[in-house]
Amino acid sequence: NPGDETVPFQLTAAGTNPLFASATRDRRSGDVILKVVNGGDAPTSVAIALEGNVPPGSSARVITLTAPSRTDENSFDKPAKVAPKEDRLTITAPGFTQTLPAWSLNVLRIHLSAEATSKPYRVRLGTHKMWNGRD
Repeated sequence: NPGDETVPFQLTAAGTNPLFASATRDRRSGDVILKVVNGGDAPTSVAIALEGNVPPGSSARVITLTAPSRTDENSFDKPAKVAPKEDRLTITAPGFTQTLPAWSLNVLRIHLSAEATSKPYRVRLGTHKMWNGRD
């Protein structure tokens, strides 16, 4: 599900790895869906700040599609060389850090309760700590 409402977000990328992102919300499930592409050849640690009502212990489903090289592809011999991998993440604070592998598409589906999503949200994402009040 791609989400049915755009969530305002700010992307601040420092360094040489190109980052691209979008944020949406699925009003039915209460999920905030953050899609982030690391188009660079090195892993990048990003700070993610959720502004809104984020209950402690919220969980996220993290789906990552990556490969050792940007020219890798699946074949009959290696049909799963490039395949999505899924992890779970527990969010203990509105601001957290996530490492994005090189050449990767990352989908973070952050589950929030319906009550939590009744208020407006904003997402800030960047390659430095942003939630200390000193953007």
